[in-house]
Amino acid sequence: MLKYYIIKVTALTHNISWANQKNIIAGSEKDFVKMCQDVQVKCFTNALKIIKNIKNLQLVGLQAVNTPELENRIIKSCKYLNLLKKEL
Repeated sequence: MLKYYIIKVTALTHNISWANQKNIIAGSEKDFVKMCQDVQVKCFTNALKIIKNIKNLQLVGLQAVNTPELENRIIKSCKYLNLLKKEL
């Protein structure tokens, strides 16, 4: 008899963009940063709030991180990421 298991993983991958982190209109993300500035929204801060509020987040991949300790801040704010780090 064949047994199988379904494993549900909540994952996120995000190109966080150096220009977005610095709120600078430059690079390939210049249109996005300009749009954020035009509507007076800190898109980087907003993205972090959204990431921190994802329920049961277990796996994160970030590209172009240019903010000191960003990974640790995200890990500390997510229950399952924090548990994994403690076990490593």
